[in-house]
Amino acid sequence: MALIDRIYWKSEGRYGSPRVHKALEMQGLAVSRKRVARLMRAAGLVGRVTQATRKQPGLKRFKAAGENLLLAKAAPDGINQVWVADVTYIKVKQKWRYLAIVMDVYSRRIIDCSLGERRTTALT
Repeated sequence: MALIDRIYWKSEGRYGSPRVHKALEMQGLAVSRKRVARLMRAAGLVGRVTQATRKQPGLKRFKAAGENLLLAKAAPDGINQVWVADVTYIKVKQKWRYLAIVMDVYSRRIIDCSLGERRTTALT
């Protein structure tokens, strides 16, 4: 139990029983995962849960707003006839940035792109 307690607090309370069990295995201690879970539960040690993603307000409304107009058209037979664009977000130096890209459908080449701190029409 002392080893479990030490591993748990060394992780600043982030580790639950699966990670504590894995850390004990790495130290060469043969103990079952269920025993580790039972001992942690008895001691009141609970791993901290972090949220991996966040909800974007208005995303459902945005997706429902329009239809794909390219499906009704014939495929382009030359460059610069049809362009498509997309905006996505990426993490750059621990901060979220928005990346807007414009691509030619025929050649599949990137026409232009821009990176910004805010998702605005000026960025696109």
